[in-house]
Amino acid sequence: MKRHYPSGATKRKTKGEAKLKTESLRKLTSFFKSVTTPDPNVLVEEEVPPAPAVDPTGGGEELNPSCLCTDDNSKDEENAVEDAVSRPTAAVSDSDHPEESDALGDDPGLWPTVVNDRERCELVKRGPVQQQSEFPKNAKGRRFTTANYHMQMKNGERISRTWLVYSKAKDAAKCFCCQLFGKGDTQLSSTNGFNHWNNLQVHLKQHERSAAHVKNMGAWHTLNARLQSGSAIDQEAQNLMTAEVIRCREVMKRLLAIVCHLAQYNLAFRGHREKLFEHGNGNFLGQVQLMAKFDPVMKEHLWKMKAKQIADTYLSKRIQNELICLVAQCTTDALVERVRRAKYYAVIMDCTPDVSHNEQLSVLLRIVNCELTKGVSIHEHFMGFLVADDTTGQGLLQLFLGHLERLGLDLSNCRGQSYDNGSNMQGKTQGVQARMLELNPKALCVPCGSHTLNLVVGDAAKSSTISLGYFGTLQRLYTLFSGSVQRWTILQEHVKAFSVKALSTTRWECRVDAVKAVRYQLPEIVDALTAVHKHATLKKDPECASTADSLKENMMKWSFMISTDVHIPDPDA
Repeated sequence: MKRHYPSGATKRKTKGEAKLKTESLRKLTSFFKSVTTPDPNVLVEEEVPPAPAVDPTGGGEELNPSCLCTDDNSKDEENAVEDAVSRPTAAVSDSDHPEESDALGDDPGLWPTVVNDRERCELVKRGPVQQQSEFPKNAKGRRFTTANYHMQMKNGERISRTWLVYSKAKDAAKCFCCQLFGKGDTQLSSTNGFNHWNNLQVHLKQHERSAAHVKNMGAWHTLNARLQSGSAIDQEAQNLMTAEVIRCREVMKRLLAIVCHLAQYNLAFRGHREKLFEHGNGNFLGQVQLMAKFDPVMKEHLWKMKAKQIADTYLSKRIQNELICLVAQCTTDALVERVRRAKYYAVIMDCTPDVSHNEQLSVLLRIVNCELTKGVSIHEHFMGFLVADDTTGQGLLQLFLGHLERLGLDLSNCRGQSYDNGSNMQGKTQGVQARMLELNPKALCVPCGSHTLNLVVGDAAKSSTISLGYFGTLQRLYTLFSGSVQRWTILQEHVKAFSVKALSTTRWECRVDAVKAVRYQLPEIVDALTAVHKHATLKKDPECASTADSLKENMMKWSFMISTDVHIPDPDA
C-alpha cells in the first residue's frame, strides 16, 4: 500500500534544512543593528555594562539560555529599562485611600492592569514568588503543578523558569517579566492569564522562545541589576522612597502599639473631636500627642503634618478602624492556631440581646493545652459575637457552622457542646445539640451546670409564698431608697457596712448581696425606714410614708426574721 505520510528520514531531513536556514538568517542579522529615535524627554546616562544573567530570587540557579539577550534586541531592552526608571518615582500613597494603596501582594492576578514605575521597581526588588501550595482542579480534572516551574532538557538537566508564577485568584499561570514590561499582548501577560493546563507545556516553550519574552527578560534583569547596584537613573528618588517607606513603617509600629494598649484596657478610641491638639479629641489622638513629646519619629511625623509636607497622616477614623480590625484578625488567627494545635475542642454558645435590640450569639471554644514547660491546662477562648437573625435551632446551627468554616476549623474535631436550657438549644429533636449530634455523634452535649442549678433554685423559690413575699420585700426596700436622693442619704446615715441591692432575675447568687445588707443591719435599716417615714410626713408625701411604714412592719414580723436568719436575743435573759 502507498504511504500517505512522510517517512522519518524525510522529516529529519526537512527539520535539518529548516535549522540551517534559521542559522543562516541569524548570521545575516548580526551585521545589522536596530536604530531607534531617542526620546528628548528621557535623560540619557552613560553606557552600563550588561548584568550577568542571575536568578533575581537569589536562588543561584542558572537561567534558561533562551531567555538571554541577543544583539538584535539589546538596545530595545536598554531603552525599555531607561524608560522604566528615568521618570520620577511617585510619592508613597496614603493608606487613608485604600483604592490608591501601594500594597502589592504576591499574587499577580491581584496586581493592577497598568503597573506604574514605582510599583514595577517594588516588584522587581521583591522578585517573583512561585506558589508551592495545592492547586485546584478544573472541570476536566487538570491543574497546575510545581513541575512547570522547571524545563526538562534532553540531557536530563532541569532549568528553572524563574519568570513563571501562578495566580491563585485567577487560577492561571502568568509571566512575571511580561506582565511588568510587556503590553499584555500574550496570554501569559493578559489579565486572566493562561489556564489551559492540557496545553501548558507547549505554550510555555513557545512563550519563552518568543522575541517579546526575550526582550522583557532582558529589561527585567537589567532593571534588577541597576536597582541592586544603585546605578539607576532615578537612584536619588529611589533612596528617598526607601527612606519614606522606613519612616512610615516606624510610624505604623507606634500606632499599632497605641491600638493594642487601648484595646487591652478597654478604652474608647475617639472623642468629640477628630483633630490633633483639640480638646476632647479622644484617647487615640491624645496618646499620639503624648508620644510626640518624647519620641523623635512621631515628633517628625506631626511636624510634617503641620508643615503640610505629607498628605498621609494615618490618623483618620478609617485608619483607626482598619488597625483595630487588623489587630483583631491577628488575635483571632493566633487563637485559631492554638485550637488547631490542640486539635480537639468543645463549643459553648449563648444568645443575648444587645443595646441595639439585636440577638447576639456568643461563641467560645474550650481546649486542653499540653505544653512541656507549663504542663496540661484548660483554656476558653472567645471567638466573637454573631448576629442571629434566626433564633431557631436550625438557624443558630447554620450560623455557627458558617463561622467555623471562616475560622478554618473542622466540626469533626468537636468533642463537646454546652448551652443553656432553652428549647432552641437543648431541644431533643430540633435543638442545636440534636442537629449537631446528627453531623458529629462524638460532640456530646453537657448542659450548663450553673444555669441548671439557677433554674432549679429559682423555680423552687417561686413555689413558696413565704419566699415570694420575702424577696418582694427586699426589692421594694431597694426601690424605696433608690427612688430619691434624700431617701438614699438617710439610708447612708444609718447603714455603714452594706448597702441595699436590687434583685437579679437571671443570677440567683446575686441575691446574696441583697440579703446580706438586711442580715447584718436589720436594726439600722428599721431606723432608716422610721426616718424616711418622718421625712415623707413633713414633705406631705403620703405614698412614700405608707410604703416606709408597711416595709417596717413586714421586716419586724417573725417570719421575715426567721427567713433572714437574724439572731434574736432571749427575752428572759
